[in-house]
Amino acid sequence: MNSSDLDRLTIGLRERSDATKGIEITLAVLIIIASFTGNILVCWTIYRHKMLQKVPNYYVCALTVSDILGSCCVFPFVVGVSAKGTWPFSDASCQFQGYMSMWMAYASILTITLTALNRFFKVIKPNLYPKYYTPKKTIASLMAVWILAAFGALPHILRKGRKYIFHPGKMLCLFDLDKVSIVYSFAVTIIYFGIPSIVIVLCYWKIFVFARKQNNVFKKKQATPGSATLNRSEINITRTLFAILVGFFACYIQIAVIDLIETLYKQFSQPRQVYVLYTFMAGLASCLNPIIYGILNPTFRKEFVKVLCLERLGLKIDTISSETENEQSASHVANVRRIIVQKLNQTVLTQENRQ
Repeated sequence: MNSSDLDRLTIGLRERSDATKGIEITLAVLIIIASFTGNILVCWTIYRHKMLQKVPNYYVCALTVSDILGSCCVFPFVVGVSAKGTWPFSDASCQFQGYMSMWMAYASILTITLTALNRFFKVIKPNLYPKYYTPKKTIASLMAVWILAAFGALPHILRKGRKYIFHPGKMLCLFDLDKVSIVYSFAVTIIYFGIPSIVIVLCYWKIFVFARKQNNVFKKKQATPGSATLNRSEINITRTLFAILVGFFACYIQIAVIDLIETLYKQFSQPRQVYVLYTFMAGLASCLNPIIYGILNPTFRKEFVKVLCLERLGLKIDTISSETENEQSASHVANVRRIIVQKLNQTVLTQENRQ
């Protein structure tokens, strides 16, 4: 540990201007409010609409829980640190906050991995989907990865000499990189980031290739009756879940790069502004999902408007209802067209057999 770098960050935290302190406190409070309110709205919408109580949204609920716990168990400490200019809480609080931040980060990436696998089986292996993705099996798989994530964050508390320490630049308690072995760092990277990242990329790449092929077949009108096709509903679900993935990685890529630099180079070596970005990008990740649902899913958007009473402010939701109706009518038309094609082919085969 470089004491001069640590002292530099400690002094920088303590001697910030009042304007900087006010901005950081305001941002932290806004993240808590936005994350809690937005993610509660997502859960409420799923609870209110039976048509949303499907297996893919089990993963959505799991992500909202991790976002709520991550923001509400971490960012109140950031508010306190920013206000006091130091860590004003006990060591037990430091261990709790450090553990929760790591647990929720691991749980989020593993949940997103399960989401990618779900989309892969639904789109590429639809015949196997009902077998593996029952409600009970989905809940069991989510519980398993959350337990795995919980164990991944424990060694910093249970092993002697490995405790979460306060990082004055990030204004958080995180693991002490100087006391983390190379073997442990490598194992954590592989289990919680390497393997999940490979699985996610492969799943969505396969989905992209399949969707493009289906689109080309449809354009050329070469689709045969009974062939696997993507309906509009599944396309929208996959698009929304992929947007969640993109938003998560867009926020966490900076975090991964900063942690990698500190692991390979030295701890506390970066300017304070870099570490502040680190913390608030993690907070932003917990607020993005409700925004994505609101933009891409008409049902979520309609419910958000109702709950927030935005209709009274002149925001109309008629267009949202019409979008939903258009999607349903388009799906109905597609089904009717498929039935007509099947009937015509059967008629042609019957005539050929008679001849």
